[in-house]
Amino acid sequence: YSESKGKIVSSSGSSLYNLRFINSGRDQINENARCNFEKFENGLLLRINDRQKFYCIPLTTEHTNSISIKRGKEKIWPLSITFLLSTFGMANEELKKYWILSRGFYHERFQITIKTKFETIDMDASDSCFKKEKNYFTNSKLVDKLELIE
Repeated sequence: YSESKGKIVSSSGSSLYNLRFINSGRDQINENARCNFEKFENGLLLRINDRQKFYCIPLTTEHTNSISIKRGKEKIWPLSITFLLSTFGMANEELKKYWILSRGFYHERFQITIKTKFETIDMDASDSCFKKEKNYFTNSKLVDKLELIE
């Protein structure tokens, strides 16, 4: 915790994201730059680490137009027992009931798109942290700008 003008501000962070695209008037930021979010009193702060060059983008309620979180599609590993049984017609719901067969399923990386008045930012992250990040954004000040696509 840190103090800001006498008020305690929580600065809890989120998982790491990979930057895919940013449209802004800033220096050219490379694809695959590491990003994370921090919660603050007025919204979120996006921190970008691009080869030891650091950028910060404040995401406040008045400057942020929308935040879209889209979960990746569910797929089956092609060289697995699950794939073999699925091609023979066994339903995916049946396959998920058994622990050994349910391990053949995976999700693609989930995507976050942020649109502000000044820039558009696209990022993605591993699907293993999707539920945690969904809770992170729904408990932030920007929940009214959030769109979840599952």
